[in-house]
Amino acid sequence: MKLQLHIGTHKTGTTAIQSYLYAHRKQLKKLGVLYPKCCDDVCDQQFSFIATCMRNNEDHSAQQYIDKIRQEAIECDAQIVVISGEDFSLLDKDKIELLANMLDDFEVEIVVYFRNIYDHLISTFAQINRLCAVLPAWDHIGSTLHDLMDYDALLVKWCDAFGSERLKAHSYDQHKSDLILHFIENLNITADKNRSLLKTVDAPRFTNSNAKFDPVFELFLMLIGHSTSSRDFNRARDLYKKRFGDNEFTRDTQLLLARAFLQSRKLKFNHPKLKSFKKDLKPALAVTQNTVNTDVGEFMIALGGVITDLGHAKVHDDYRIVKAWRQWLFKTKLKIKRLLRRWK
Repeated sequence: MKLQLHIGTHKTGTTAIQSYLYAHRKQLKKLGVLYPKCCDDVCDQQFSFIATCMRNNEDHSAQQYIDKIRQEAIECDAQIVVISGEDFSLLDKDKIELLANMLDDFEVEIVVYFRNIYDHLISTFAQINRLCAVLPAWDHIGSTLHDLMDYDALLVKWCDAFGSERLKAHSYDQHKSDLILHFIENLNITADKNRSLLKTVDAPRFTNSNAKFDPVFELFLMLIGHSTSSRDFNRARDLYKKRFGDNEFTRDTQLLLARAFLQSRKLKFNHPKLKSFKKDLKPALAVTQNTVNTDVGEFMIALGGVITDLGHAKVHDDYRIVKAWRQWLFKTKLKIKRLLRRWK
């Protein structure tokens, strides 16, 4: 029995794919494709919880979930089982090898999409304040972002465990406009069945509606050593909006900082699986420090206004924010300049 394991990566349309598979379970099942429902009591749309169990050393629980999926596949006489969960891409080498052993009676095919590193880095950074109660320290997030961008290391781990011939890597940037169509076509079901299924593809669109702050705003809050509490997020967002309005100048700033950060990490993208779309992963950027519409100094002044506004609000102990800002404004401006020089 074939099992297609979709491991992400993060920020590559995984939610859209999972939503489609979940919404069309009945149609898929008639065509011999099983998107399991035996674990709906845990999570009804995707299967990252299995990876989470393994990362928490709850391997027995992960094995039980896989056994349930195997039993459901046997009972419905499925030809293809699809499991999708972007957190599988976060597993370390030992856990991936253990997963390979758990699935050794399946004909496993690993499917993974990679996004260009600039947009991936910016999008991941923007999501941080949705996942954490407070903004983490820069040293920690810098290391985390590096690990997420190291596509070569990810591919080595999965190819070693399952075999290079069982892994298919794709460019998200090439297929993002028809992502679900591309995913379904690669299930390799018979041509007639494939055509009937593709008629149902409407490719739902998802937007990042939960983002609270501009990513550059988050970065500067980290650099001054201040993490805002979760209760302050909405207020800080509103104050930020008043100061900056609908100005989108920070897109260039984000690209400039992303490029500087990634240059410092010396990521190569030399794995053979990336060869056919390597240019998609690290496209040429026209942006330079001279093209950024608002320089660091002006941005810092505007950001200082946001921090001051936060301090003026009648919230217990918020005066410390204003005090910290006055103490660290000058040092932070110097720190950013040194950071950019070091990253060049």
